[in-house]
Amino acid sequence: MNFFQPSFKLKEKRREGAKIIKRYHPPATPYERALGHPKLPSAVKRRLRQTYRTLDPIQLLATIRTAQEELGERIGKRGLAKVPTVSPADPLSFARSLGTAAKTAEVRGTHRRPKRRYKKRIRMPSKLDPHLAIIENWLAVEPQLTALAIVGRLATIDPSMFSDKQHSIVQRLLRSMNRSVSSKATSTTKSASWQSRMRRRAA
Repeated sequence: MNFFQPSFKLKEKRREGAKIIKRYHPPATPYERALGHPKLPSAVKRRLRQTYRTLDPIQLLATIRTAQEELGERIGKRGLAKVPTVSPADPLSFARSLGTAAKTAEVRGTHRRPKRRYKKRIRMPSKLDPHLAIIENWLAVEPQLTALAIVGRLATIDPSMFSDKQHSIVQRLLRSMNRSVSSKATSTTKSASWQSRMRRRAA
């Protein structure tokens, strides 16, 4: 990244009303920016040039990929077993494989593994199950009934089972009922619109 990967750097930023205008320097690598900096000593620049002449981007990429594969193996083993050190790939054969790596959907050793599918939990019985029919009748007569009012009525029926602590489960029940009612209404509306379109076509 320091020697071979150019990047943009912000040169100026100004605001014109609600619009922000940004200007960037021409893309360059950190190595090129260091060489062009007037305050960097010439000895440091000379050392950077010497380091740059010894680098081969293909060899660097091959070494990085090899290290990624080894790291992926270590992550897979979780450090329980010793992973053999993988020797760097031959740069020439590695360079030939770069053109086909994207086509064959190459997966590196450090790629994140797919998440396991979430196992749905079995629904546990609720205190409200024996009273669902009663609650539905209450809501049919009074749709604006709140969870607190329902808990109060249930407490009069069975004081040993219901109190203000059951307020949250009644709220969840009401939300699930509202979702089921809205989904039924949506499906009914779609069915009615589809039937009306079919009637118009037949006419």
